[in-house]
Amino acid sequence: MDLLLNSSVKNIWYAFYELRVKKTGQVRCGALLKVEFRDGKTGHADLHPWPEKGEAPLKVQLDKLRKKECTTLCSRVLAIAREEAKARTQEFNLLSSLKIPLSHYLISDVENFCDLDKVLNQGFRIFKVKLNTPLKRQTQKLLRWMQTLGSSVKWRLDFYIKLNEQQWRRWSEEYLVKMDTQYLDFMEVPFQYQERLWMQYEEYPLALDVWNGKNTLPVSTLVWKNSRKSEPELLRKKRAGLFQRVIFTHSLSHPLDQLSSAYFAARFYKIHPHLREVCGLVQKDVYENHKFTLPDRGPCFPRLSGKGWGLDSFLLDRLSWKKCCSYTKPIEKKEAIGRDCKVTKKIIPAGYKR
Repeated sequence: MDLLLNSSVKNIWYAFYELRVKKTGQVRCGALLKVEFRDGKTGHADLHPWPEKGEAPLKVQLDKLRKKECTTLCSRVLAIAREEAKARTQEFNLLSSLKIPLSHYLISDVENFCDLDKVLNQGFRIFKVKLNTPLKRQTQKLLRWMQTLGSSVKWRLDFYIKLNEQQWRRWSEEYLVKMDTQYLDFMEVPFQYQERLWMQYEEYPLALDVWNGKNTLPVSTLVWKNSRKSEPELLRKKRAGLFQRVIFTHSLSHPLDQLSSAYFAARFYKIHPHLREVCGLVQKDVYENHKFTLPDRGPCFPRLSGKGWGLDSFLLDRLSWKKCCSYTKPIEKKEAIGRDCKVTKKIIPAGYKR
């Protein structure tokens, strides 16, 4: 797929954007890509690398595209743009006929969060909590929430703090025993993922994010980001029995990423309805509002009327698009070893077909 896709790209434009975190004022940068393919179809996608997760910075990603190279992330971005290009040509909305799953509410700042009642009134019944330092104080606050709300909600814990197995064992011995585990939906990467080690904790509802490791042994829950991993790879894992549950989330980036993530999640659950879950597709209260901010529908994903992903074509057309590159002939595919480090070269022959 990637080889065929890269050989079909004709032109790429980019438009920078900034997202300002509400609580801290931190600015995160990304770029929307507009990709024209050789068949005349054009689609959009979001390029928002996370260097903290080992991805090359935005400038490096764009420089590689200019050099006719393709990182792992750019390969996914081009695939997502291709998906929209087909729909925009036929003038239909990719999400209009799909049943999009409900979303959990993300609490990224436990210590300063005080809107629990407000969020409950909006209809959220599953909370995903990012636990960070100071872990003890945040866990104590979490315990108070759990005791107050009881069976009315479920909790997903995301250990943003980096613990080793011994530290997590001490945490669980002190705090996990105080939690009613029937309301604990899962614990995401509580310590570094090591397959054999995780197998020793099968009685715990552990979840693996695709950013944190590649599993060849079964895990209870897989947290999947279509902006990082392809649908065929997920289907291979399903056939191999490598997960019991799969939760789709966006990558905390541009609303275009939310829309494409919602599409791939809804499409997967349409084919596999017995695996349907509450996901992490709605992005509330993370960034300050901007012109592409999606309407607020609580845990329900908003419906847009535009073509393709649904974004307003007028707003997209008015962005300051800059030419990134033109492909006058089939390009070289440089695949990352590990992430975006050393590369090996493959030449795509003209007229390549799978």
